[in-house]
Amino acid sequence: MENTETSVKFDDRRKELTQKFTSTNEIKMGEEIVGESKTERIAVFKEEGIRRIMSDLSGQLTKLEQTHKQIKNAIKENPEELSEEYLELERKLKVINDFNRYKQLKSQLETNEKDIKEVKKDIQDIKDAIGTRLKF
Repeated sequence: MENTETSVKFDDRRKELTQKFTSTNEIKMGEEIVGESKTERIAVFKEEGIRRIMSDLSGQLTKLEQTHKQIKNAIKENPEELSEEYLELERKLKVINDFNRYKQLKSQLETNEKDIKEVKKDIQDIKDAIGTRLKF
């Protein structure tokens, strides 16, 4: 689980904005939590930097709001009933996806077999080089 905190402070005297990011992560080994990692980052912005950040964030907010509006409109336009043509296309797509999955798995199998041969060869090379001088 990751926990992220952000704090922002403005220094009137220096006209600087200080932003502090703190990220805390659990370190797990299997299912057991064995530790915690904490990362802190501090950024200090002068007046020009603050203006640019605000401008960038305002532009980003505008784009996000426009996208949100478009998504909401698209959801309203979506028909609620599935046509027979759509269902037929969906069945065909499933067949195509199954075939693509088969090709992908076959490729992975070939790669895996090749890797197994290489690892076995490496193990045999090490055993041959060591001989009886070291027991495994």
